[in-house]
Amino acid sequence: MQVLFLGTGAAEGVPAAYCRCDDCRGVRERGGIEIKSRSSLRIGDHHQVDVAPDHYWQMLRCDTDMFSVEHLLISHSHEDHFDLAGITDKEMSVETNDLPVTVYMSQPAADYAQNVLATFIKTSEQKAKIARHMVIEPLQYFQEYRIGELTVHTPQGNHTAWGEGERSINYLITDGIKPVYEFPAPDFENLPAKERRVGELITEHFIRDGITLQVGIGKIPDAVIGVIKESGCGNLGVQTELYGDGLMLLQQLGMITNRKKKINTGYSTTSLIMGSRALYDYVHMRNGVQMRPSSYTNASETVRKNSPFVSVNTAFGIDLFGNVWADFIDPRRYYSGVGGQPDFIRAVNHRNFGTAIIAIKSTTDKGRSKIVKRHPPGVSLTASAYDGIVVVTEYGLADLRGLSTGNKAVAIASIAHPDYRDKLLRYIVDNPFFTKPYGFSLSAPPYGVVMYGGPTPLAT
Repeated sequence: MQVLFLGTGAAEGVPAAYCRCDDCRGVRERGGIEIKSRSSLRIGDHHQVDVAPDHYWQMLRCDTDMFSVEHLLISHSHEDHFDLAGITDKEMSVETNDLPVTVYMSQPAADYAQNVLATFIKTSEQKAKIARHMVIEPLQYFQEYRIGELTVHTPQGNHTAWGEGERSINYLITDGIKPVYEFPAPDFENLPAKERRVGELITEHFIRDGITLQVGIGKIPDAVIGVIKESGCGNLGVQTELYGDGLMLLQQLGMITNRKKKINTGYSTTSLIMGSRALYDYVHMRNGVQMRPSSYTNASETVRKNSPFVSVNTAFGIDLFGNVWADFIDPRRYYSGVGGQPDFIRAVNHRNFGTAIIAIKSTTDKGRSKIVKRHPPGVSLTASAYDGIVVVTEYGLADLRGLSTGNKAVAIASIAHPDYRDKLLRYIVDNPFFTKPYGFSLSAPPYGVVMYGGPTPLAT
């Protein structure tokens, strides 16, 4: 499918004809690609979205014409998108394709267009002449149509226009479109033991009816979803950056209803959808899943209004001070962007708003500890020692909120893998920098720590 942007400017174009602001003056001086005509889009040879007042100039600039265009999809009846005079120009052409241009628009816009035509088409001869070159075809909102060789969906927009009760149409064309990323769905029925234990700890201690969830990407967050599925919790809400197969599963099961959310009530709100083909089919045109910019979904104000909130993300490592890194493996190996992890951690930095959880396995696949004395120098941090987080491994959880530096170090070390735990605790004991908790003992879990006591054994 070939797409040609004929114009990308707003209603008045850039620079605006009556404007001498600094921006418009600058565009006039620089010229070139900064000059923007009114919005219009050509799809292949036979389809065009909107006909702008600039369309004649657009044809010249883009070295094209309207000869083969048979289908005009008009978003709304404002003149910058629907230049009726430009469309009727076809009747004055000497050589055409002898086919009428079909103009598709909402029913209110079509009624408006017919009324406008009636003001200057008075005779039956004039009507017949127009009909040979242009046919207006009303569309209903939220329907699917076959228009030429394209499948076109017509979700309603919010923009009002000249027609009575008219709202714009946001044309959604799905032909030849496939997801950029498509992954197989996780196996929520057969979770690995380490991941399941992490999920059990989080679900038992933090998941309650009516909370709002944010879940990141990876095997650990998937495991949390898998255990939540078995918990029987209900009326969960979703306010997240990434909506994946796990959240879809909970919504399909009726566990996610979003009824308890204070804002965006009734909607799972996300800025990104990524997962399996089944996920993309599920969310397509689904009212219960709402996409918003990440500047909104990740904003502290938005998150806090939907408290109690539980944020679950994973990381590459954590040090004894509570510093977390999730984008760098080491200073020379950058893995990925941090996504919304820092946003959600800081949004719930007080217990009144909820809980930010960093869930990790205690070791890497090569057996190295993910809990270390100090973070690798030169890597960026997604959570600092001053962020109030809960760290969960397959061995237990450490609630670091309100803990002193020494208490925090002991709590983190206590949920490390047993092969590294004693060494880390001994390092804390021998280091005078770390003030030891009152009554500290290597034989008992320290304050803030809950060791795993569930039914899932680890493989020996």
